[in-house]
Parts: sequence; C-alpha cells; structure tokens
Amino acid sequence: MKELKNFRFTLHKDSNTLDWITELEPPILGRNQFYRILDCIAGLVCLLDDCKTKHNLLLWNPLTKKVLILPNPTIESDLVESSCFGFGFDPLNCEYKIVRITYVGADSLTEVFRVKTESWVRIDVSYIGCGSIPSIVYQQAYVNGHVNWISSNHIILAFEVGSEVFKELVLPKALDKVDVQGLSIAVWKGFLSVFAIENSKVCLWLMSEYAVEESWTTKFVIEPYAIYRQIRGIRTNGHIIFEDLYSNLISVDPQTQLIEHLALGVQGTLSAFHMKSYSRSLALLDLG
Repeated sequence: MKELKNFRFTLHKDSNTLDWITELEPPILGRNQFYRILDCIAGLVCLLDDCKTKHNLLLWNPLTKKVLILPNPTIESDLVESSCFGFGFDPLNCEYKIVRITYVGADSLTEVFRVKTESWVRIDVSYIGCGSIPSIVYQQAYVNGHVNWISSNHIILAFEVGSEVFKELVLPKALDKVDVQGLSIAVWKGFLSVFAIENSKVCLWLMSEYAVEESWTTKFVIEPYAIYRQIRGIRTNGHIIFEDLYSNLISVDPQTQLIEHLALGVQGTLSAFHMKSYSRSLALLDLG
C-alpha cells in the first residue's frame, strides 16, 4: 500500500513484480493536512497527521471503508516539546490501541486510546525520561504484541499492548558505537529487526527470540550502501525496497544481492511515499 501527498492509495499484490490490484478510495481528509501511515496491523491502517500541533489520527479499514476519527488526546499543553505515537493490537482481548508519549521538559506523560471504548486514558509511567525518546517518532515495529521504537539512549523501548506496560530491550553490543540516527527498527519475516548503516554497508540484526538479548544475530550485510538513499519498505519474502540515488524504487534480495527495479507509478516525490504490508479484516465493522 502506498500513500502520496494528495492521498492516493493503491493496493499491490505482494508478488515479484508487485502487480497493481486496485486504487483504494481514501477516507475524507482535510486539504491542509498531511497524513502518513503509522502502521497497518490486522486489517486496520493508522493514519497520523504529524504536521499539526494536535496530531490528528484516524483508523481506516480499506475493505469495509469504515473510519474511526480519534478524539483529541487529553494531554494538550503549549509546553509539550514532542510526542510519539504507537499503534498496536492486543490479540488476547482482540483490541486495537494507540499509545501516545508526550515530553514536557524532563518529564513524560503517557495516554492510551482504546478502540473498544473510543476514549483516551492516561496511564502512570514515570520512568520514561528524555533519554528514552524514540529517535524517529513515526518509525515503529509491532512484534509479539509489543510496539517497539529505538530510543535516543541506544535501547529499544517496548510497549506491551495488552498490559499497557513499558519495558526496555537491549540492542546488540556491536551497535554501541553506531550513531542512533543510522539505526532503523523494522519487522523482517515476523521478527524484530534493526537495520544498521555504517561504513557504506547496511547490516540487518535479527532477534530470533523476542526480548532475549542473546538471540540477536547478524542476518545479512548489503554493500555498497552508497548506491541507496533510504529504506522504503520490506516485503513478505524479506526483500528490501530502497530508494536509490536517482529517486527510483528498487527491490534488493539481501541474500543474493540481486537488484530489481520497480515501476509502481509513483506520482510526486518519494519523500511522501509510504509502503506497508496489508491484510484484510472486518475490524471496525460495528461502527455506525
């Protein structure tokens, strides 16, 4: 699924050539708003307008065309310096949730939106300090019932959606000296993963057993990274979609290093391009 500044959404088959399936009818969005795809989980797409102070959010089911526009969060202040959102699913209680971490100076405030009650609830989390601010606030990885971010102090901040409890996970020791801006968190073939860019190479570290530090392993190395500009998506087969130096989309098989050029018909700039894996569901069907 891809998104552009004029809110054009298209669905593609997850095949070798990413064949076009259909264009999706987008939800009604304001003209002056810029929504990015926070994530697609269990059939729902979470859209976030992070160019606005109040951070407009909505949940959208492209299959049923149901849309839930979230009410404004309860924590609003002129003193808010930054906010981070996470979107996840509690499989035990079959409930979607959005967590928001807000930073005011050295303090943090956290609230959770529960879809079943359609309301924000503030939770008591006092230990998340400035050092735990996710380094890229719109980049998350939902794995094993947890929303995960890489934080500024070189750890992984994890939020368990069911219990609404935070925990910290340790990154591989080999990444201690890698600039946090060179790290990207992702889901690769269902596993929590971290891409590390260093010395013109991109390495994928994979946590084969969630929350077990000793299970970190280097899965592969792609070089030279200099021909790529940015990671734009990860396919179900493990191939990685990059933007190259000429603003083209290419798919790289990390094991064979083979490169495939993609022609997805992107209109506009790739900076406004978002790609996520999507699976259909009947979520939000009970909305009026």
